[in-house]
Amino acid sequence: MENRLIPKSTIEDIKDKADLVGVIGEYVSLKKRGKNYLGLCPFHGEKTPSFTVSPEKKLWHCFGCGEGGNIFDFIMKSEQMEFADAVRFLGDRVGVFVEEAKGGTGGGLKKRLFEILEHACKFYQQNLDEEIGRRFLEQRKINNAVPGEFRLGVTKPGWDNLLKFLVAMGFAPEDIEKAGLVVPREKKNDYFDRFRNRFMFPVMDQHGRVLGFSGRTLSSDEPKYLNSPDNPVFNKGSQLFGYFNAREEIKKLRYAVMVEGNIDLLSCWQAGIKNVVAPLGTAFTEGQARLLSRVAEAAVIAFDSDKAGVVASERAAGVLRSCGLHVRIAQTEGFKDPDEYISSKGKDAFLDIIKRSMPALEFTLKRIIKKYNISSREGRVMAAHEVADALAKEKDLIMQKEYAKAAAQWLSVDEAGLAQEIKSKSGRRTPVRRRFFSREVEKPRSKVEEAEMCLLTLALQGEEALSLIRKKIEGNMLDGGGLRAVLRKAIEGGADILEDLDDGQKRAVRALMMAPSPIDDLHATIDDCIGTLKAFQIKNEMHVLRSRMAEEEKGNNSKALVELQKEYHKLSEILRSSSR
Repeated sequence: MENRLIPKSTIEDIKDKADLVGVIGEYVSLKKRGKNYLGLCPFHGEKTPSFTVSPEKKLWHCFGCGEGGNIFDFIMKSEQMEFADAVRFLGDRVGVFVEEAKGGTGGGLKKRLFEILEHACKFYQQNLDEEIGRRFLEQRKINNAVPGEFRLGVTKPGWDNLLKFLVAMGFAPEDIEKAGLVVPREKKNDYFDRFRNRFMFPVMDQHGRVLGFSGRTLSSDEPKYLNSPDNPVFNKGSQLFGYFNAREEIKKLRYAVMVEGNIDLLSCWQAGIKNVVAPLGTAFTEGQARLLSRVAEAAVIAFDSDKAGVVASERAAGVLRSCGLHVRIAQTEGFKDPDEYISSKGKDAFLDIIKRSMPALEFTLKRIIKKYNISSREGRVMAAHEVADALAKEKDLIMQKEYAKAAAQWLSVDEAGLAQEIKSKSGRRTPVRRRFFSREVEKPRSKVEEAEMCLLTLALQGEEALSLIRKKIEGNMLDGGGLRAVLRKAIEGGADILEDLDDGQKRAVRALMMAPSPIDDLHATIDDCIGTLKAFQIKNEMHVLRSRMAEEEKGNNSKALVELQKEYHKLSEILRSSSR
């Protein structure tokens, strides 16, 4: 929905200048397919790319979830922005000044929060030279370049150091609270700093904007890590530490290394491994997986080597796989985590365990087998049952079958027996199409609806077809609503074809616009479709004439009846000749 405070000419200027593929390519890994670009949808989990971008039509559309629109719609959905903010965001990018009209919000609350968070980050950075900051960097062997690249900082002991600094700059305490930086006191109308005596890791989005912080205690205070709470610009379940720094390297290498802790990430980075990200100390989420899937095709998980780390690795692998990524799991053999491993054995050794990482499902199965004494019959049976449990959850049937075969060899058990056990545990039955048993059967399209759909598809996909349809459409053939109204709008031109449509209609029309056209003989196809519409129109007119003839016959008006009969026979002959 457009903001009338921004001139339409400004909006169109930004739309014309913005590179749709370039902008979306910063969020989604796109590959060229003919005239369009294809990628995994950033708005729902999918394994097969159905997200399509058309630079020619300046539209994007996901054939999986139905989301789509123009470049402003994409930014609004990706950045959780209102329309006016998306226009300003893209205007800044392409160098078009968006005038602040009277009554405009100027970006409103989110703009203020970004300013507050940026100033807080600079404040924390200034404290890094304090003794506690320098001591922490030395203890963790973090070199001089890393703090600047990641904008690391320190919060000194004290209850309101940041609060005083930001209030002195003119920010309201209420807004500082909304940014997640201060906490209200229970009994007083006052606030205190959320982060105190902590080493600060800013969490940045792909544009380098500070969204929040992860603070590691510099004392014995709990919790060890404290994250900013969710707020209007920050959701920790959809962000990754280091994403801003690593995204270009991940895009280049086409895979990401995912470590568990922020310090692990910094160790990798200063060792020269720069395609690394870390979750924010919480259970890995689908939102984080989708963020990663924008730039990566695969991920190697290198979490801590303890039991909790293994459980977290396997859980994260499931989430990543559900979002279409190929996933492998690496373990820092004999060491607690990547930081410890790299400190002791170096970059090349760590890269070697990345190369030797196992596919996630293989890792899980081998971990299960390792728990049992498979040299005994009882151990093999118990291991086989647990392996069957794991494989029964596998949705990829080909992968399930291949790993069942491999697991049977590893366990020295009967392959057919293991396969039967997996089948019984999965509870799979031959899928049945419900609509055969439903009272409500979807009504198939009529020939007329098929013709309308075909003409609209062709009209939306190319100027040649649209020009032919314009020449051949006759009279009131397109009177009425539905597809005909959209087709009429396309033929008349000048207006945004998607205007005045509800969400369902927009999705349907976008899908038609982006779908490939397999038509071989354009002229013949258009002639057939228009012939069908013409025949339908004639049949309607004949139906009306039959009603009028019946009325004239009842009134004994023979003269009028004869004229109507002549007209009816004329239409009947036209219909007959057109069907030959």
